[in-house]
Amino acid sequence: MKTAIILFAFITIYTSALAQKSTIAYNKNKSTSTKMLITPSLKTRLIQFLHESFEDSKQVSAAEMNRVMDSILKKAVNYGLDNEADLATYVITSYVLGENFDKEVPEAAKILNNTGYNSNQKAAFLETWTMQVIQALENDDTLAQQVAAQQAANGHTEASMSDYLTMQKESHLYQQAANHIVELLIHGDAQSVIKQFSPNFMKQLGMEQVEKVFQTQMLPFFANAKGLGKASTVTMTHDAFGSEGFAFYLTLITPTGDKPFIVYMVNENNHIVLANLIVNKTYADMH
Repeated sequence: MKTAIILFAFITIYTSALAQKSTIAYNKNKSTSTKMLITPSLKTRLIQFLHESFEDSKQVSAAEMNRVMDSILKKAVNYGLDNEADLATYVITSYVLGENFDKEVPEAAKILNNTGYNSNQKAAFLETWTMQVIQALENDDTLAQQVAAQQAANGHTEASMSDYLTMQKESHLYQQAANHIVELLIHGDAQSVIKQFSPNFMKQLGMEQVEKVFQTQMLPFFANAKGLGKASTVTMTHDAFGSEGFAFYLTLITPTGDKPFIVYMVNENNHIVLANLIVNKTYADMH
């Protein structure tokens, strides 16, 4: 129903929609049967609401939108949501986090499957928890671009919220290591960086060649830099030896202008090491 980039673009609309769902004229205190709840009128109103709030939803065919809406509403009813306002909360959460968020996000699944909570309590949890997740992601430009880039690399059109959170958690240590590499190079400390270079590649290339590359290419590139730009993109990667990790597409701020570069960090024998560093290349250049 959405692409990752749209998810982030419509965060503000989503949070305001939850606060204003009374405009759809739902009564939270009215409980009715499943057949009475999932009516053509309800589905029409919800679809219209999504179209008004999320421009990309209009690209989905009417038949597919109806199918997905029907599926989402039936799942919500099966989880015990028994009134229109609570169903609306579930629908909005499904749109923003993904149709299968109830299976992919353990925190949500635990609440939805808990028979000790009533409909209002489950909806309140979804509303509060989802807004917290979205607000956290709203301030993380790196994470937003991580997912979009990974989708492009894998040829996927959609990624789940569990993918986002997993990538965020796993890439954190690699990001710290990459930032440390950059700081060392900005300060001209190539030898410290070389010590963190992949032993596999070091064995293949030889110390002399590695030192030459850092002295003649890397240090001049990072010389006089003021720091890193805010924008970045991260994708999962693996090197020629099968070690897995992350590629960080970054920008260096210099007196002569911003300069793009890529840092590849992988896990080699349980150690995060520098596998490659490519200067003057952007994500677009490499894909």
